[in-house]
Amino acid sequence: MEDVPSDQSEIDPVGRPLPLVTSHSLATGEAQFVDDIPQFKDELHLSPVCSTKAHAKIISVDASEALAMPGVVGYYDHTSVIGQNKFGVLVPDEELFASEEVLCYGQMIGVIAATSEAIAKKASGQVKVEYKELKPIITIQDAIREKSFYPYDSVPVHTGDVDLAFTQVEKVIEGEVNTGAQEHFYLEPISAIAVPKNEDKEIEVIATVQNVMFEMQCISALLNVPSNRVTVKHRRTGGAFGGKELPPFKVAGPAALVAQLTGRPVRFVLDRHSDMIMTGKRHPYLIKYKAGIDKEGHISAVDMDLYGNAGFSLDISPAVMDTTFRNLDGCYSIPNFRVKGHICRTNTPSNTSFRAFGVPQGIVGLETMMHHVAKATGKTQEEIRLQHHYKENDVSVYNMKMENCNIQKCWDLCYKQAQFDVRRAEVDNFNRENDVVKRGLAMMAIKFPVGFGIPFMNQGSALINIHIDGTVKLTHGGCEIGQGINTKMIQVASRSLGIPMEKIYVSHATSEVIPNPTTTGGSTTTDVIGAAVLNGCNELLDRLRPLREEQPDISWEKLVTYCLIFRIVNLKSKNKNSGINDLSQNPDGGNWNSQTGSGRVCNYYTFGVGCCTVEIDCLTGDHQVLSMDIVMDVGKSLNPAIDIGQIEGGFIMGYGMMTVEDMKWTPDGVQISNGPINYKIPGVRNIPREFRVSLLKDCPNPKAVYSSKGIGEPPMLLSVAVYLALKEAITAARVANGHSEIFQLDCPVTAERIQKACNG
Repeated sequence: MEDVPSDQSEIDPVGRPLPLVTSHSLATGEAQFVDDIPQFKDELHLSPVCSTKAHAKIISVDASEALAMPGVVGYYDHTSVIGQNKFGVLVPDEELFASEEVLCYGQMIGVIAATSEAIAKKASGQVKVEYKELKPIITIQDAIREKSFYPYDSVPVHTGDVDLAFTQVEKVIEGEVNTGAQEHFYLEPISAIAVPKNEDKEIEVIATVQNVMFEMQCISALLNVPSNRVTVKHRRTGGAFGGKELPPFKVAGPAALVAQLTGRPVRFVLDRHSDMIMTGKRHPYLIKYKAGIDKEGHISAVDMDLYGNAGFSLDISPAVMDTTFRNLDGCYSIPNFRVKGHICRTNTPSNTSFRAFGVPQGIVGLETMMHHVAKATGKTQEEIRLQHHYKENDVSVYNMKMENCNIQKCWDLCYKQAQFDVRRAEVDNFNRENDVVKRGLAMMAIKFPVGFGIPFMNQGSALINIHIDGTVKLTHGGCEIGQGINTKMIQVASRSLGIPMEKIYVSHATSEVIPNPTTTGGSTTTDVIGAAVLNGCNELLDRLRPLREEQPDISWEKLVTYCLIFRIVNLKSKNKNSGINDLSQNPDGGNWNSQTGSGRVCNYYTFGVGCCTVEIDCLTGDHQVLSMDIVMDVGKSLNPAIDIGQIEGGFIMGYGMMTVEDMKWTPDGVQISNGPINYKIPGVRNIPREFRVSLLKDCPNPKAVYSSKGIGEPPMLLSVAVYLALKEAITAARVANGHSEIFQLDCPVTAERIQKACNG
C-alpha cells in the first residue's frame, strides 16, 4: 500500500489505515440498528401473510380466525391502500399486496398487526387463503421453452463484422454455462419503524435502506401524501442491501400504511425465513458463447447470447442486463464482438440489485469461454489471457479509450507475489503423484466500471455545519452499509478543514436534510459524496479566510467563535458535487449514448488481478482454497484498512456465489432454500488458508476525490479465479480418468458438481 508521506500533518487522516469511526460501538454492541430502537408507546408489530403457491388466482382470503385472537388489531391488504398499490424501479408492475393473483411463492398478500411480534406471527399463520393454481414457470429453461420474456431492447454491443470474421477463422468453439441465484443474506434482516405524527399526515420512517429517496417516493405514493410529509431516516444497515430499492419498501411500505391508518407507531422486522422467501436474489444467467480463433490462436470474433431470470416483475432487471453487457469484454480486446440479451419472466421472487450488479455472471461466461479457447488451442489459460489483455490507449468495444490501464502492473505484481512459476510446478507435481486428490491453479484480471453514464447518478449532496465550539456535524446523502462511507467522509472533511477527525461527527442520513439523494451503490458513493463534502468544506473555508488571513495564528475554535459572533459568518454549507465524476464533459468519446452503445460508459475503471490455488477430493467433491493472492488498483487509497477489508469481504461474498451458495426451488416453485439450515454461505473453513491482499502503488486516479477509486464491488469479480482453479483441478481428474478436457461446469461449483464432473 502507499506510504503516508513523512511531511503529511499528523492530524491529516487521508491515506492512513484507520478503523471505522463506529468500530468500538459495533464491537461492544452499543451501535443501534433498527430493531434495537426502544419500543414506542402503543407500538404495533406486523407479520406478513405470504403466498404458498408460485402461481395462482386468489379465490378468497379469510382472516376472521386471526382477527379473533387477543392482541390482534387488524389485517391489512390491497383494499387498505390509501394511494398506489403498484410500484417498480423502472416501471410500476409489482403490487405491494397481491390483489387477484399471486405470481411467486412468498409474495405478500397482506399483513397482520398485533400488540406483540409473537402474536402477529402466530396470527398471520391463521389467515386462510384459497387458491386456484396455475402452471408456474421457474427456470430459465422453462421460460425459453414457454417463450416467457419481458420486452427488452438491449444496449447494442456489436463491434466489427462478426459474421464475416467467423467465415475467416481457423477454428470455432461453442459452449454454455449457467450461474445460479444468490441470496443477499445480510446480517440484519429488512426492518422498519414508522411513527405517525398525527398532524398534516406527516410520518417518519426509520428503515434499513440504500436509497432514501426511493423509499420516500414510494411511501408518498402509497399514502397519497406529498413527499415533503414523509421523512425517511437511516443510521446504518447491518450488511449491504443489494436489493436496495423495492425489497426494503416491502417492509417500510406496510409499516407506514398501518401507522397512518391506526395513528400508532408500527414496527415491521422480517425474520430470516420471511426475508428469504419474500425478496429477490442475484439474477441467475444462462450464457451461450461462440468464439472464432485465428491461426495464431487469437480470438477474432465472439458471439454471445445471455438469458437473465428476472422473476415475476421487472424491478431493475434491464439495467442489470445492460451492466452485464457493458462489462462483458472484461479485460480483453476482441475486434469483432456481439452480444444479445433476453430477460426471462418466471414465477420466482423478483430478482433485483446485488453487489456487482450483473457483472460476475457475465465474467463467469467470458472466462469459461477463455478457458475453452485455451484447451482448444493447447495453450495455458494465462497465455490466452495475456495475449488478449487491453493495453493503454486501446479502445473498448464501446469505443472508450483505456486510460491509466493498470492491468499489466497488477498482473506482474500478483504473478510475483503468488510465486506463480513455483506454484505451477508444485501443482503439476502434486497431480502426477495423487489420484484421488487434485489441485488447480488459475490467474485472471478484472476491470470494473465506476461512475454512471446517467448525470443524476453522479450527483452527491452533503450538509456541513460548524458549531460554535468548533465541532462539525456532517450529513450526507449516502447510506452507511458497512462499507465505511461515514469514516471516509470524515477523513475527507478533516483534511479539507485542517482539523482532527475527532471534531467531526456523522449521525444519520435523513430526507429532512438531504431530500433527494442518489442511491448508495455502484462503488461510486465515496466519489460523489466525497466531492460534495470537499466542495462544501472549501466553501466554508472561503468564508473563514478573511479572518484567518488577518490572524494567521488564531486557533480553529477561536476562529469559528469570532466569525459567528463578531463577523456573522454563515458556517453552514449545503453542497452538491461538481467537476468530479462528470461524464458530460468528457473530451474523448463523449457522454454515454445508450442508443448507439458508444461513448464513455463510466468515469474510470478499477483494476485487479487474482491468483488462486485449490484442492479437490474427487470422490466426495469437497474442496479447499489453499491460497488466494490479490492485487488491486484502488488509486491512492483514502483508507487502506477499509479498502483491504472491502477486498477481502467482496472476494468471500463472490466465493459463495461460485461454490457453496446453492439456491433451490421445487419444480412447482416452492423455495427450498429459506434459511441457514438449507442455504449455506461461506464460513471460517472456507477462508483461503493463505490469503494475501496488496494495493498497487503509484497509480493516482485524477477522476475522484483525493485520487482514490471505488472498491466495494470490483473484488467480487476476482472470485471467478476460484471457479477457474476448480475447473483446472477437475480437468486434471478427468484427463487421468480418460475424459475430455472440455466440459460444462455450472456455477455454483458445489461438491455434487465437482464429484460428477471428475467422473465424466
